[in-house]
Amino acid sequence: MSGCGKALVYFEKHYNCAQSALLGCGHLTGLEEAAALKVAGGVGGGMRLGSVCGAATGGLMALGCIFPFTDGAKPEQKERIGAKATAFIS
Repeated sequence: MSGCGKALVYFEKHYNCAQSALLGCGHLTGLEEAAALKVAGGVGGGMRLGSVCGAATGGLMALGCIFPFTDGAKPEQKERIGAKATAFIS
C-alpha cells in the first residue's frame, strides 16, 4: 500500500490530517507509530486555527525526519531541508 493509502486508512480511523500524513510516511521516517501520533496530535485542524492543513504540516514533519537538520554547525543540512520544504509547499 502506498504512503497515501496508509494515510487514508489512519484518517478513516479518526486520526487528524497531520497524524495521518506523518504515519503514512512511517516507512520513510522511521518514527514509531506512538511517537508520530504524539508529535502530530496538536497540529491537526490547521494547527487548531483553521490555518495550514494538517496534511501539509504532517508532510513537513516527515520531510524533517527524512532530511534532518540537527547540527547548527552544518548549514548544508539547513539548506537541504529548506529546499525540500519549499518544493513540497510550492
